[in-house]
Amino acid sequence: MIIYLSMLTTTFIVFISVFKNQNQKISLYFIFLYHTIFSIVFLSLFTEAGSDFSYYYEQATLDESAPFGFGTAFIIYFTRMVSLNGTLGIWEVSLFYNLLGSIGLGYLYVHLKELTHSQKGIRAAFPAIVVLLPGLSFWTSAIGKDSLSFFAISAIILSISATRRHLAMFILGTTLLFLVRPHVGTVMIAAIFTAGLTSRAIPLRYKALILIGGAAAAYWILPQALTYVGLPSSLSFADLAQYIGERQEQNQGQGSSFDVSSQPFLIAIFSFLFRPLFDVAGVAGLMASLENLVLIAIVVTLTIPALLGMFKQPTFEARANLMFIVFMLAMLAPVTANSGIAVRQKMMILPSIFVLTALGMSRRRSKDAHIQHQTQGIPKVV
Repeated sequence: MIIYLSMLTTTFIVFISVFKNQNQKISLYFIFLYHTIFSIVFLSLFTEAGSDFSYYYEQATLDESAPFGFGTAFIIYFTRMVSLNGTLGIWEVSLFYNLLGSIGLGYLYVHLKELTHSQKGIRAAFPAIVVLLPGLSFWTSAIGKDSLSFFAISAIILSISATRRHLAMFILGTTLLFLVRPHVGTVMIAAIFTAGLTSRAIPLRYKALILIGGAAAAYWILPQALTYVGLPSSLSFADLAQYIGERQEQNQGQGSSFDVSSQPFLIAIFSFLFRPLFDVAGVAGLMASLENLVLIAIVVTLTIPALLGMFKQPTFEARANLMFIVFMLAMLAPVTANSGIAVRQKMMILPSIFVLTALGMSRRRSKDAHIQHQTQGIPKVV
């Protein structure tokens, strides 16, 4: 207990130091406390029952010869380092992952707060609503890929924002994301390169550099990502079709599985983002269903109207987030046939959806203010 409390205090101090220059300190302290509560709940539920996170810890502490690698191999390698070769217990090591998850949530909150600072009503409360979504804290609070990938994606999104443009944070985020999930890291880099190439604000000479850099990166990164997901580096349409069919069948027959092979693409996207909807039994299914109802309400009332106002002149940041969402949905929605897996995987997409929503609201607010300014002084016709 003493070691756990000491580790908890240390991680809180680190969290404070990361956000020492931010104004919303009380809100950020609440985020760390809120996130840590979910970490305790997560460990209480799954430590005895067994899960991926306990497997990672066991492999990290039992097999000291595990090599450095991508995906699961990296998590085991990273966990062994954090645990000091088994000196720290699973609860203490989870606090470090909880720290990264809470920093990622803090990054997301800070950026959403910046984008919605002039909003009123429900739009002003949007950052707080996002922070309170239980899934964002629950799945990113323990040992595993989710906390690291969520932290990495939030760091990348913050680093490419118009008000930040932080190169060191971008390099850290993309490197970590590629180590944890090479295919997602590849998609993120592709989205950012695509946003740069299609942005009118970037001069042609810089687009040429982006194209050359993207081709060089793809030459090394793409084969690694394809190998990680089980595809040959020389990919053909036949290989891709076979892979999709195998992945669709892989999760069939499990507790919360559904058939995606016969679903239209848009229905598969809806299922990926918003299921379960009271079609999974138990407390976990009920909580996930309630959260999905909130997500549907956010998308219908805030995201879609916000996007409609951005189509004419989307910024580089908006393009990058939109491309990441589109690419990720195209990759994951047709092959994810299990609600339990989808609930965790969509945590990688939700930050971009939320930021894109806030960007649209900010653009819409600016247009309304501009119209109001232009109409001031115009005499009314009686």
